[in-house]
Amino acid sequence: MRMCTAHFETFTDGTRTLHDEAGRYEKRGGEFLLRYSVEGDAAELGADGRRVTMSREGSLGLEAAFAPGEETEMKFAASSFSGTCRLYTHALQLMETEDGFFLSLVYDMIFTDGRRRVELALTVREGAEL
Repeated sequence: MRMCTAHFETFTDGTRTLHDEAGRYEKRGGEFLLRYSVEGDAAELGADGRRVTMSREGSLGLEAAFAPGEETEMKFAASSFSGTCRLYTHALQLMETEDGFFLSLVYDMIFTDGRRRVELALTVREGAEL
């Protein structure tokens, strides 16, 4: 696996959030695998252009899958709560770049009282410094 910087840009409810994480990534065939840390928790993202999977282990456990045009489920658990949330993926775009990859993901989190649209742009660059 190669050292990298993962730049996350998220839009939710009109709010833009940016953060960078150091990590490692590799390409296996047509799939990219990114391993990084979030608030001390181990996280992993896999993407092959048709499907994205995310997981996180530690203070917050999380498992999610995304596929365009499909409704899937996110599972989460912490010491004081756990639950699930339905997801609907509108769009997924994965592109290999000269020094890593770019992922764009647009999905809705579906709650009993409505939906929340999330737009994620992830740029992974090999050897980049935080």
